[in-house]
Amino acid sequence: MKTLTAVAAIVAMGFAAAASAADEDAAGAWKINGKVDGKDFVVTCHFDRHGDGLAGACFDGGTNLRHPLISGVVGGDQVKWTYQSHWLITKFDVLYAGKLSGGSMRGTIAAAGHNGVFTATKQ
Repeated sequence: MKTLTAVAAIVAMGFAAAASAADEDAAGAWKINGKVDGKDFVVTCHFDRHGDGLAGACFDGGTNLRHPLISGVVGGDQVKWTYQSHWLITKFDVLYAGKLSGGSMRGTIAAAGHNGVFTATKQ
């Protein structure tokens, strides 16, 4: 019985280590290539981990305008973050939901009633 308990503990630690490694992959600088309604864009995001939370900012590829994250969360290989952007005088939230896979990420974007997709590479 002790052997079975020890094996279960080792397996559980392995799963926790794998989840932790995936979680840690979200921290750092990422180059995001996105497309919403047929329009391509590039942003660079810098993420810091705080437990399950994600903080940082994304920078517009054209103007280098800084967009601080207003929310961010990491759980296993799933990552979500939001920042506020604007077009002329209209402000809106940009929501990303992605899946980590080593040094890359891919997922969906929602902004001002429009949807799109993104891919990202860790810098």
